[in-house]
Amino acid sequence: MTSQQSSEPNAGKNEGKGFILIHTGDKAAGKQPLIRLRGREHEVCWRSVLIFPLGGCLRQQALLLVSWKWFDRFILFLIGLNSILLATYQYRASPDEGWNWVIDNILDRTLTVFFTLEFLFKVIAWGFFWDKGSYLREVWNWLDFIVVITALISFIPRMEDSGLGFLRLFRILRPLRSLKQVPQMKVLVDTIISSIPRLANVTIMMFFFFWIFGIVGINILDGIFYHACRIKPAPELVTPPNASSPCWEWTHTGDERLCGGRYMCEAPPDGVKKGFCGGLEDDPNKDVRPVFEGGRRGYEWCPESEPKKTFPETDFIHFDHMGGALLTVFQCMTMEGWTDIMYYVQDGFGFWVATIYFFLLIPITSFFLLNLALAVVDEARDDFDNVEDDSADEKSSMEDGNESPGGDPMEHLVELEGHSEDLWINCCFVRVMHYIAMNEVFTNFVMFFIAGNVVTMMLEQFPPNVSWQDFLGVCELVFLTIFCAEMVIMIGAMGPKRYVKNPVTCFDGFI
Repeated sequence: MTSQQSSEPNAGKNEGKGFILIHTGDKAAGKQPLIRLRGREHEVCWRSVLIFPLGGCLRQQALLLVSWKWFDRFILFLIGLNSILLATYQYRASPDEGWNWVIDNILDRTLTVFFTLEFLFKVIAWGFFWDKGSYLREVWNWLDFIVVITALISFIPRMEDSGLGFLRLFRILRPLRSLKQVPQMKVLVDTIISSIPRLANVTIMMFFFFWIFGIVGINILDGIFYHACRIKPAPELVTPPNASSPCWEWTHTGDERLCGGRYMCEAPPDGVKKGFCGGLEDDPNKDVRPVFEGGRRGYEWCPESEPKKTFPETDFIHFDHMGGALLTVFQCMTMEGWTDIMYYVQDGFGFWVATIYFFLLIPITSFFLLNLALAVVDEARDDFDNVEDDSADEKSSMEDGNESPGGDPMEHLVELEGHSEDLWINCCFVRVMHYIAMNEVFTNFVMFFIAGNVVTMMLEQFPPNVSWQDFLGVCELVFLTIFCAEMVIMIGAMGPKRYVKNPVTCFDGFI
């Protein structure tokens, strides 16, 4: 090892030695020593953990060891061996006998010793945390550090009785360390992580579609999962044996199928009616509401006669409120059992409405959004592959003092925004309407009420909450008034002809 800065020819001649000190750095300038290990250059600290100097034999041997390719391959072999042991561990058997005892008391401790030695060698070679290029300055080493520390803590005597025995579960993270050892896997994980911020807009769009389909489902499909076939067309007031008061009896036929839409309790294949479709008293479909002779009169339902959901899974998958609707849309997006839900809706509401609803839901939420997310990840991968070239070009342009041609791309946008459209009629009223319509305060005011309208539509549920009906009715009138006023202002500002030709404003007027 030389203490002076080596020239390139001398460095090339001594490359076979494995360790070459290119220059010792400059503490005053904040430059760390630069070394070459097995043909690759690294910036290292002067003293690792404030103890081991760069010129020390132990430090140099540790650097040579951790940069040796067979060292990484040996660690990768241990990670693979640990994965096999975790797969063969009998988690329901006693840990104090058989193969479980061998893993816990011999093999697991041996692996912990090797991983601890790896950690110590790397800390001695690169430093722990304080200097640039130290062990914990690389995010991928955080996982290694957590695995080693939790493994050592779990071997403290009586650790199981102290409530910290769960730390042994961190050993299942050891297979994840292979991500760092395999370069291609590391690139894939880095690509996914770097694409997360870009997926924010995709996530917002996903929630937008979820809310749209959820609100549509609540407004047209609420209560259909309570539909069931009954033996009689209407409830009858009876007094059961050993009962102190009469009750309403409306016996189910036992047919495990929704009714009210495509299916109306017919007996296939002749189509003879074998029952009558019934639901809750608040059902939007008047044909399936129970009709009480003489009124309800405060009597309860008899046992097994009250309207209830036919299928147990529809206690969670339904369109009775926004939470259940979002869960239903999410399950359909995963394409797990979405056809069963579509058949339920076809039987309980109608064939064409259910078919159109789900044939729009599946392509938009599953195919379109999935491919959009994959496109974003693919773009992040392309950027990640070219990051070194981009950095080099940026560095070169900064050194040359040149700016990228083409100017500021936002200048054209500012010019477009500053250009006012010709008024359709040059009068005071139109100028005032145009000023209000183009004002940012007016736009934000309308957006606030649009968001409020979405929130109130999300509050719809089945059976309806009586205490909310008056409030929601007032809100609906307020929103309708605001949106009508917005339409009048936009028509006054743009003119009827331009208002109709613009797809966005035409759609607003139609709504």
